[in-house]
Amino acid sequence: GVSVEQRTDHPTDPYELEGVSARVPAIQGHDTAVTLNGMTLLGGRVWHKDGGGIYVGGGSTVDINDCTLKHNEALYATYRFDHVTARGGNLFAQVGSTVHLNNTRVILGAAEYGGGIAADGAILSIKNSTIANNCLVNIAGNAYATDSGGGLWLQNTTTDILQSSLTNNEAMFGGGIRMYGGSTDIRGTTLSGNVATGYYYSDGGGGAILAISGTLLIADSTITGNEACSVSQAEGYPEEEATGAGIAANEHILRLTNSIVVGNLIDGHGAPSDIEGVIAASNGHNVLGTITGGAADGDLVGADPCRVFAGIDHSTGGGKLVLTNGVWVAPLLDDAHNPALSGADPVTSGTTDERGAARPAPGDS
Repeated sequence: GVSVEQRTDHPTDPYELEGVSARVPAIQGHDTAVTLNGMTLLGGRVWHKDGGGIYVGGGSTVDINDCTLKHNEALYATYRFDHVTARGGNLFAQVGSTVHLNNTRVILGAAEYGGGIAADGAILSIKNSTIANNCLVNIAGNAYATDSGGGLWLQNTTTDILQSSLTNNEAMFGGGIRMYGGSTDIRGTTLSGNVATGYYYSDGGGGAILAISGTLLIADSTITGNEACSVSQAEGYPEEEATGAGIAANEHILRLTNSIVVGNLIDGHGAPSDIEGVIAASNGHNVLGTITGGAADGDLVGADPCRVFAGIDHSTGGGKLVLTNGVWVAPLLDDAHNPALSGADPVTSGTTDERGAARPAPGDS
C-alpha cells in the first residue's frame, strides 16, 4: 500500500494538490491499497468522465482520513447526443472498489450524478464526516446542475454512514442521497438543508433521500429542514406539488429505527412532506411529521418541529443545526413533553446520539 501524509515542513498547512483540467489522483489496479491522510484535494475537473477529484478503479481499496475534498468537478455538455455521463464530482468509486472515509469533508463538488460522491457497485464507508454544499457549478455563464444525488449517488453499492452529516446538497432529484439497488445503512447521522429542485415539468422528489430500489436502513438519525420543489407544469397538464421533502422511497425499501423525520417542507415554506412512501419495517420508536403510507404501531405521527428541536431554522422550517465534533446536529428541545426525548428503544438504540454524547433524557442540560 501507499500512504500519502501531510507535509511535515508545514504542519498547519494541508498538502494541496491542484488540477485545472484533470482529476487529482486516479487510483487503479487489482489489490491496490492507498491511504490518504491529512490532505486537501481540490480543483480537479474532468469533462464527460467520472471522478473529478479522485477516481477509484475496481480492485482498489482507499482509506481517506482527516482530509478535505472540495471544488472538484465532473462536468458534461448538454448538447452531446451520445450523453456520456459524468459521475462523482469529488470522488467516484468504480465496480469492485472499496472506499473508507473517516473524519473527512466532501464539499463544494459538482457532477451530473453525485456532486459529492458517486459509487457504482462499490463498498463505501463514511464515518464522522461531512458531505455538504455539493450542487451545481457555473462556468462562463452556464449552470451545470446535478441530475441526481447532490451529496451521494449510489448504484448497487453497499454503503454505511455513521455519525456524519449531509447538509445543503442540491440536485434535481435526491438532493442529499439518491440510491438505486444495493443497501444503504445510515446511523447516528443528520440530513438537513438538502434540496430536490425538480427539472422542467418534473417536480423534485426526495429532498434528503430518494430511494428507488434496494434496502435503506435509517437508525438513530435526524432528517429535518430538507426541501422538495414544485415545478410549473406545461399547459394542459395538472398542477401538482412535489412530495417527499424528507424521504421519497418506493415500497419494500425503507426501514426506520429510533429516528426523527420532521420539518421537511415543499417549496421551502409550503406544506410539510416528510416521508413519501411506505415504511417497510419499523421498531415503533420513530418521531415523524407526515407520511403518506402509514406508520407502525408506536411511531408518533404529526410531530411539530417546534416541540421537538431546541431551535428552528426559519430558512428551512426544520431544526436549527449546531456544529458538534465536526458534524452538524439538530439539538432537541429540553422539555418533558418532547416526544423525541427518551423516545428511542433502549434495546435497539446506541448509547450515544449523533454528537457522540450520551443520549439525553428530560431535564438533562
